[in-house]
Amino acid sequence: MYRIPDQIFDQYNRAQVSTSMGLFAELNHAWVTIDNALYLWDYTHPNPQLIGFEEQPNSINMVKLARPRKGVFLPAVTHMLVISTTADVFLMGLACENTGGYKSVTIYQTGMSVPIRGLDINVIASSDSTGRIFFAGSSDNDVYELTYQQEERWFRGRCSKVNHTTKSFTAFAPQFNLRNKPTEFVEQMVVDDSRNLLYTLSSNSSIRVFHLRPDGSVNLTITKTAIDIYSNIGHIITSNETLNPRVKIVSISPIPAPEASRYHLMATTATGYRIYLSATGSYSWSATPNANNAPTSMQAQHVKTPPSDSPSDQAPQAAPVPGAPFHTTGPSKVSIHSLNPTSSAERFPPGYFFCFTQKDNSKQADTLFISTPDSGKLAIPRDPSTPIKPEETGIWLTLGSRAEAIGLYTPYDQGGPTSSGFGNELAVQFDKPAAEIAVLTNTGVHIIRRRRLVDMFASLIRNSDGEDGLEDRVQTFIRIYGRSETIATALAVACGQGMEVSPDSRLSKIND
Repeated sequence: MYRIPDQIFDQYNRAQVSTSMGLFAELNHAWVTIDNALYLWDYTHPNPQLIGFEEQPNSINMVKLARPRKGVFLPAVTHMLVISTTADVFLMGLACENTGGYKSVTIYQTGMSVPIRGLDINVIASSDSTGRIFFAGSSDNDVYELTYQQEERWFRGRCSKVNHTTKSFTAFAPQFNLRNKPTEFVEQMVVDDSRNLLYTLSSNSSIRVFHLRPDGSVNLTITKTAIDIYSNIGHIITSNETLNPRVKIVSISPIPAPEASRYHLMATTATGYRIYLSATGSYSWSATPNANNAPTSMQAQHVKTPPSDSPSDQAPQAAPVPGAPFHTTGPSKVSIHSLNPTSSAERFPPGYFFCFTQKDNSKQADTLFISTPDSGKLAIPRDPSTPIKPEETGIWLTLGSRAEAIGLYTPYDQGGPTSSGFGNELAVQFDKPAAEIAVLTNTGVHIIRRRRLVDMFASLIRNSDGEDGLEDRVQTFIRIYGRSETIATALAVACGQGMEVSPDSRLSKIND
């Protein structure tokens, strides 16, 4: 674990003003806001240098790292910071370069800002392919876009905001709330560049789908309420205490088109159930949909349950014991409380699921549940008459502190989710680095590394108890993953492909 610098740790945990933390995992940097100040540092550096920005007077609410639109900034500016305060939203240019094995960043003023008084922005999303920026506040359920350009134009400045959900003439009309009905607002917003879609999750667990058209317009095409979603899964799993319309949806994660043609979105409930939804259009469903066509309907197609927490529920080995591996089960008729309550969740291709639960009543420490697809088992030839089961394994980790953010640590150009073949882990394990995910807590940054099949086999050889113990383990390996895959893995280990994490948290090759 990389610890937070002492000066930041003391200010963040003892501050009496507005504070927040986050990750720029792809840049190896973390950030913290303390009232009107923003500080960044490289958490992988043993003695990181703090980069501060204190040149504006308003309290900072949100910070988001985004890719800029091409041609707006100088080529050296590879990223930009979208910073929302109590008064405005402004853009900062960010240049990143490698120096001595570490990454250093430089912040540039752009002069681009737009006032947003009274909006109270709580979510920001961006498109990596187009550079478009969207945001929403806790005072309404509207979706805004922050537009920016290199030069000013007639009746339009370099930076402005556009409301895509409320008509321009009604935005200025007075609002009356005669029934004292709780205000619905956007809690999460994500962009799927592979399908040109924007998803929002509201405080009432409603999911909306917006189509990002090539002409720059944004059209609301689907609104899916929580009642509709739970009614769709009635034929898949029986309603119970931990899965019913009263259970809140706490997180949504898009599933890119190259990874799955039928599934579009995964929604996670406050009890840890994963609901997979697919969207279809009036032009009929296609395995290779056109990103220019907007979907018109969304249905829940599949549900993955949390790990079993009852010895009578088919899997006694799946008890939620920290550090104990287990296999997840299929839909269950009984209530499962192992992931209740779930505070947040995140999914990374090709199916890594990270779920944060609050088992500590004082809410000072989170427990992390991780599940991943077992591609080795999925690759084994099966009897065509036998239905394919979604093989998945999981593990529990005790963080010992409160989770603040999570991000993909693996470089995008070296095996990230957009790389070709990333979904087939067995095919790329010899020429692509293993996926690494960074988890930020209020005490430090944890790096979690995906253990490849070649790493497991190398560890098996090193840690076996004599020849008899080794033979038994190899036979088990063959029985699970097949003889051909075992032989290929053994050859890779002989060539020095196996890696392991040493007691001092350093990654090293296994050589015998």
